Amino acid sequence: MSILLRNALWLLCRPGAGLAAEALATGAPVIFNLCGGVMPQESNNLNYWRHQRGGFHAIRKAREAKKIFRQAICSIHQKADPKPQILDLIRRIAE
Repeated sequence: MSILLRNALWLLCRPGAGLAAEALATGAPVIFNLCGGVMPQESNNLNYWRHQRGGFHAIRKAREAKKIFRQAICSIHQKADPKPQILDLIRRIAE
């Protein structure tokens, strides 16, 4: 799993303790899903990302997703294939 996280273009997750902590440990870029608000325990994690990591990408409404995904992908200089072939995806994972 850590290999997949290290090679991810980005992860979409809540700012809780699970996947967000794994992203910190592996250095994976994150887009936080803040649709529906932020729970108190998640606020601490967002504060950490803001102060120690210089900020974060977040989606607060579903319609923001497309814009945020484009910004996140562009910020790490990767272009997503609009119609990836399954074998190409498998090869990328295996590398």
